[in-house]
Amino acid sequence: MTREPDPLPIAVRAYAIPKAQGKSYRRKQTPVKTARKRRRPEDPARRPHSILVLDCETTVDPAQKLLVACYRYFRLRLERGWARVVCVDEGLVYGDDLAACDPDGLALLERYGRRA
Repeated sequence: MTREPDPLPIAVRAYAIPKAQGKSYRRKQTPVKTARKRRRPEDPARRPHSILVLDCETTVDPAQKLLVACYRYFRLRLERGWARVVCVDEGLVYGDDLAACDPDGLALLERYGRRA
């Protein structure tokens, strides 16, 4: 008996403007002037030391199996009080079964890897 995998949380980026009964949700301009908020100085302890950026392409079925993904790993370096983002590593990865489900895609990926 095969066990069903545990569900994984999926984050989806989307932007939608809600519209209810033909009414617009735009805020009306108010003539009252509001006081500007002062920005607090940024706490360096709250700044991340490293960032991992992933971009994945998956199948469009409910399984969403990995086809190919690219990643970049960044580190933040402080120089004279300024944060500088430095790319430490980058690469491409692909699913184990890409050769079976999309051999043309794998060949394209291999050609790209040889040129890079």
